[in-house]
Amino acid sequence: MGLVTLSFCLLFGQEIRLPESIAGAPGEFVLVRPETTGKVVRYVGLDSGLSVFPSGQLADQRATVVIAISPGKYRLLAYTAQGEIPSPPIIVQIVIGNGPGPMPVDPLVDSLRAIYGAIQEPGRADTVAKLAVVYRKFSQEFTATRLNDLFRQMKSETAGIKGCDTLRERLADHLDIALGTDGTATLGPELTSKIKAEFSRIAGILEGLK
Repeated sequence: MGLVTLSFCLLFGQEIRLPESIAGAPGEFVLVRPETTGKVVRYVGLDSGLSVFPSGQLADQRATVVIAISPGKYRLLAYTAQGEIPSPPIIVQIVIGNGPGPMPVDPLVDSLRAIYGAIQEPGRADTVAKLAVVYRKFSQEFTATRLNDLFRQMKSETAGIKGCDTLRERLADHLDIALGTDGTATLGPELTSKIKAEFSRIAGILEGLK
């Protein structure tokens, strides 16, 4: 079986390799042990139903153990680091039994989970929780009449929230695509409903990040 390989020796002094997929049986522990020059590897399950044992609690902090009750195909993200600099992540597929895979996830959920898992900031959970509160608030009510005014209000609300810059940049890119970049656009009933739906969606995703 081929290896999914990312080599960061020049930039990070690290290398991590995992198979494209690892097979296991429903309800049984599956060992994941990469080939890596890093001392510690972190893991993030990208699909619900896959439980990941914290690698920091194992004697070999480069390995982990995963388990899933239902047959299917589950994605596991892994990354290592050099000092405070995390390597770009790689993804291995965990194949449990021969059943169908889990329901496809929202692409935005997928990317935000991956970004959140790679953030090393100690206050990341608090930052994301505060951002979720702001998005939930604006999903229910806002006073802006134009798109530019709405984003100014949001910027003011989030000014005191620090950290998780890569995650916030991903959200900004998503909103540019979802809502458009015409800041002079009038927030009529149709656009207002769309904005509230997107903000509610984002709030739900942020609230679910663990």
